[in-house]
Amino acid sequence: PIAADPKSNDVCYVADVSWVSGGLYKTTDSGFNWKRCTERMHIRDYGWITQWTTAVNSIAIANSNPDIIYIGTSGHIFKTEDAGNSWTQVYSNSNGKGFSSSRGLEPTCIYSTTVKPGEKDVLYASYYDLGLLISDDGKVNFRRVTSGMEFKDNTFVVAIDPGDSN
Repeated sequence: PIAADPKSNDVCYVADVSWVSGGLYKTTDSGFNWKRCTERMHIRDYGWITQWTTAVNSIAIANSNPDIIYIGTSGHIFKTEDAGNSWTQVYSNSNGKGFSSSRGLEPTCIYSTTVKPGEKDVLYASYYDLGLLISDDGKVNFRRVTSGMEFKDNTFVVAIDPGDSN
């Protein structure tokens, strides 16, 4: 995946989806130089699955504030509010000591993340096995939305019409 900063032509993010070297890279000079911006990301709680990596499957930048970026890895969602300098694991409970405990969504297969235009706290998360989850509060709570969907357990991409405010 590739995502461009909506307010700067020089800033772009590129995902590395490899299980060996996965991460997110950022350029601030139109692609002449790249820097890995997921070095300080710490995946908190793997539970019984020990093969998780930071292979980035999706990137979503908030149009209203491009410092807010969500990335979906093979089993986690992370959020930065400072353009990639620091990351927090979404939908996990922090214990206040630099670690988090799972709330049960981590061992799933995320496919894409989308931020609603103009609404930095509305996040759509598409999963291979859970369908569509929506957070209206910027990561704290997610609800599963399947009404009207023929295949409720698989959602791959969410596209939002910027001209429709609903």
